Amino acid sequence: MQKLFLTMAVGFSFISVAYADITVKNDTNTDLALSIYNNTALVRDVRSVKLPSGRSSVLFSGVSGQIKPESVIVNAEGITVIEQNYNFAMLSPENVAKENIGKIVKTVVWDEDKAKNIYDKARVLDVYAGRPVLQFGYGIEFDFPGRIIWEELPDNLQTEPSLNLGVIAQDSGEKKLDLMYLTGGLHWSTNYVAEFINDNELNLKSWVSIKNTSGISYNKARVQLVAGDANITYQTRVVRPMMMAKSAGMAANDMMMEAALPEEESVGEYHVYFLPERITIADNQTKQVSLLRKDKIKYAKEYRLNSPLYLNINGQGNEFKKVNSDVYIKLTNNPESNLGEPLPQGIMRFYDHDSKGNMLFVGESSFRQLAVGDDTELRIGKSFDVTASGKIVNMNKIAENIVEAEASVTFMNAKNVPVTVVYEQYMHNEWTMLSQNIQGVKTNAHAMRWTVDVPAQGSAILNFKVRLVKIDA
Repeated sequence: MQKLFLTMAVGFSFISVAYADITVKNDTNTDLALSIYNNTALVRDVRSVKLPSGRSSVLFSGVSGQIKPESVIVNAEGITVIEQNYNFAMLSPENVAKENIGKIVKTVVWDEDKAKNIYDKARVLDVYAGRPVLQFGYGIEFDFPGRIIWEELPDNLQTEPSLNLGVIAQDSGEKKLDLMYLTGGLHWSTNYVAEFINDNELNLKSWVSIKNTSGISYNKARVQLVAGDANITYQTRVVRPMMMAKSAGMAANDMMMEAALPEEESVGEYHVYFLPERITIADNQTKQVSLLRKDKIKYAKEYRLNSPLYLNINGQGNEFKKVNSDVYIKLTNNPESNLGEPLPQGIMRFYDHDSKGNMLFVGESSFRQLAVGDDTELRIGKSFDVTASGKIVNMNKIAENIVEAEASVTFMNAKNVPVTVVYEQYMHNEWTMLSQNIQGVKTNAHAMRWTVDVPAQGSAILNFKVRLVKIDA
């Protein structure tokens, strides 16, 4: 029996050694790459580990706290992964208390009168609202005012998220484990700064903001930003970083400028921006990286007003006074405008200069991604100097369900340069335009649009007459 017991003890000892966790910390990685989408990220973490031949357990510490375990892929030459477990139970007072439910713990309370610690013992009954429920000899405490002394920490609690892999190695030696997984908590967005330099040109700069709330830091990572809507179910294509070659004849200053900016290429239905250098993104940090710089981009400014007049067969005496027009900036994303690059969705903020050269913020607008060849119209605010007043000057009832309405709109321009105002009128019934002093365009079944030229420090008047017909359902 003694020999049998000794044999069993030696056997269990051998098994314990063979299956002990081999911890691979994140400071052993040989490569780290992030592909960040607008709502998720693909992490590629390559780490070096020394493994024995046969079966062993490898503990990948420092993986994302928002890892999607079902998306994990592990590649390693000569290694078969037979099991993987994500350990998300972190070391915290609440988790330690939960692991000690049913156990006896030491407690200590400071006695002010005696000026000393009073020690006792209690059983942990449960954890309620993050605090342990303790059973003492005198009763049960839900909100114990003292401290609890934990004699030992549970083995299954980690100081950081980890992935446990059961692997079989064909032979012993140094191995590279290539771990890939999807995670939440990484997000990127784009902000643009547009600076007007004259009436039809602006300079444009953009910054990418990368926000990390995934639970870990990413040190010296290769980063690519993927623009486009990926359907997350999760079968995300892996886009390998591929830096584009530089022209050998590029001037030294141009090379320095270009090297500081991300490269961009189209991959399938996505546009991928490759950051030129490895970066470190700390947990709970937002990092900004320059994305684009373009000078002398051509633009057009448009003043626009949707008519407040209510043109309806029952309407009468309708008017509006000195309504400020909306201001739109129109951009065409093509080489002729000195742009011609895919722009990720973001917010564009516009700045102008006063007579003394001081920069002023004049408005902002958000937009969806802008492909090469696309146009965009960005509303940046209302004009102080370009206004309009209007009214229905006459309504004649021709028949029970037919009315002819005459309207007049006066546009005022206090600027010392001429402007063009786009004015759109909505019709609430079936309608026919009878007369107009400025030729307009019917934009749809219920709207008419006019383009009105207003001289500097002057005014212009639009008069039109429309027949409204109420069609009984």
